[in-house]
Amino acid sequence: MHVPVNLLRFLMENSWQPAFTNIALQLVQPENSRFQTPVQVNYSLDKHDLLVEFQVNAPVLFKKDIYATGDFPYEFDVTEVFLTFDDVVNTSKFSYFEYEITPLGQTYHLRLDVENGQRRATELPSIEATARSTATSWATSMRIPLESFQQPVDLSRLKGNFYAILGNEPRTYWSAFLPQQDVANFHKPEYFKNLLKKKNAF
Repeated sequence: MHVPVNLLRFLMENSWQPAFTNIALQLVQPENSRFQTPVQVNYSLDKHDLLVEFQVNAPVLFKKDIYATGDFPYEFDVTEVFLTFDDVVNTSKFSYFEYEITPLGQTYHLRLDVENGQRRATELPSIEATARSTATSWATSMRIPLESFQQPVDLSRLKGNFYAILGNEPRTYWSAFLPQQDVANFHKPEYFKNLLKKKNAF
């Protein structure tokens, strides 16, 4: 049976779904926190855009309204997504992508190129991102265009991790898939997981 090309493309683009839902980020550092799983993340696929939403059930604890030169979102309360299509375990040369947004909507996006253990960062253009907050909670969302770092997009290879940093003195570090660490380091792509799974075969 002949399947029209446009129908086949539609079926392939709509045959993937999130491998995880309602992810509660776990504490990476320090060992204890007064918050109990304060960060939830959900994501979905809109064609070749990854839509990511964080819900933080804690007040904004550490922020800066206007950055000075040398200030970055990761120095304050922030949510982060790291993504890759590359094999980050069995090769010494690969790239991954970092997307950050604060509860005030400040963003910072990077491409990280790794070769033989050396990492080089290149800042990326802005993406569609929003943030909102109340006295007791805040939330962020990002629309990440996957075609901007792989063409054609192979959704079966999409891997990543989700993170948050909350507070100051102490800073608390949270992740979907990282284990606890003595010193928090989110740049551990070996802990990335496949983010999409097939729906029903066709």
